[in-house]
Amino acid sequence: MGNAISMLSPHAALAFGWFLAIWNSSSWLRRVGHESKLSAVRQSMLFSSVGVVAVGSGLFYVAAAIIGFPFWGRHLTPFAPFVVAILGLLLTAEGIMTWRRILLAAGMLGLLLISALHLRFDASRAKDDYRSAVARARVEIAQGGTVWWAANPEVARYYGLFPSSQDPLVLISHEGPLPSTQPTLVILSKTDIYDPQGVLRNWLDTEQFQVTEVFAEFCLFRSQNNASEE
Repeated sequence: MGNAISMLSPHAALAFGWFLAIWNSSSWLRRVGHESKLSAVRQSMLFSSVGVVAVGSGLFYVAAAIIGFPFWGRHLTPFAPFVVAILGLLLTAEGIMTWRRILLAAGMLGLLLISALHLRFDASRAKDDYRSAVARARVEIAQGGTVWWAANPEVARYYGLFPSSQDPLVLISHEGPLPSTQPTLVILSKTDIYDPQGVLRNWLDTEQFQVTEVFAEFCLFRSQNNASEE
């Protein structure tokens, strides 16, 4: 019980903080709605949209944190129409001072800019680097090596690499036994998809393979014995 409480306490604190933020925001919006002389219908639309965005996104975040599922921006896409409605109602409402309009518009543009820069330059947001993995496989094959490919074969084919059950490029399936051929390079992508039972990783440990390169969502393994010989 103690472990469960200690595990949930950060999420409970997060939920409580989110509730306080919603409460303060709703109070501010009620004041803005009164000052801007919004009609009852528009005020209802404004409060409803804010409620959907705040409560919905808060529940998404807390649920994702509890179950350990990654929470990404695209999960909030269904709330986009409500965000647009909020901005439209506030920017076009009569009675709101000009500086408040400018602050609201600048804040939104600033958030969009920060989000765009974050997606562009944050390494944790990088997509699966199949290009680099395919390039390494091509070099290895050109040098006479054998590659085990434990990743998406369709994406590999898209980049001109054609894994199959034949040498020198062997397609590794998590549903079947490992091939008998000895690889010089093993390319492993997301382990929860392409090695969920850990069979390939256990084999790599037994055969003394080690990680020599890492790309986004990829690990490249080579034999320590081969590396020492080189």
